[in-house]
Amino acid sequence: MSRNILITGAAGYIVGSIVANLLSKHPETTKQQVFAAVRTDEQAKALSTLGINVLKVDLSDEQTVVNEISSHKISVIVHAANSINPELALPLINALAKQKESAGKPTHFIHTSGLSAFYANSGWPRTVNKDTYAVFETEKEFADSYPIRKTDVMVIEYAQAQGVTPFVIVPSIVYGRGTGAWNQLSVMVPGLTQASLKLGRVYKFDENIARPSNKP
Repeated sequence: MSRNILITGAAGYIVGSIVANLLSKHPETTKQQVFAAVRTDEQAKALSTLGINVLKVDLSDEQTVVNEISSHKISVIVHAANSINPELALPLINALAKQKESAGKPTHFIHTSGLSAFYANSGWPRTVNKDTYAVFETEKEFADSYPIRKTDVMVIEYAQAQGVTPFVIVPSIVYGRGTGAWNQLSVMVPGLTQASLKLGRVYKFDENIARPSNKP
């Protein structure tokens, strides 16, 4: 069954590569089924060269979001524009709930989270270190101590309450040249490289300690 897919943050490094991969390796998904949400005219122009549908939309404007989801009959959303702010995710979920009610077909919300939600120094218990453990129940227990965990829990519970099937994806640190139409550089490696060039030296840390960040 064909589904129309909306991808937020489509001009970003990770999501741009997801869009490129979707088009090149999944022929069952046509360009006409892919909708990319962007913020600027420049981003819209770049992604339009892919032949997909590009929407310049304010994700915090719920009525606009609902109208776009409804008019384009979107049943799947990959939300990668922001992993922290639930105010951007909830309007999308509401729109999918209304689309499900209107079309009578299942809708799915895929939320991109951050690996730092599971760092010990962000408050995650060291004893819960396998995906066979009660990960979501633990995340609920420690949600208030870290913004990404709080958003993860809110997204899952709110989507389920609205009858939308939710998923939370947690990418690790990624690097290498992206394949998207706009941003093809990751954050961490280029940043470290530029800092090293500016300082004229490369630092080595004595301890291999990960530091949490708001975005992987």
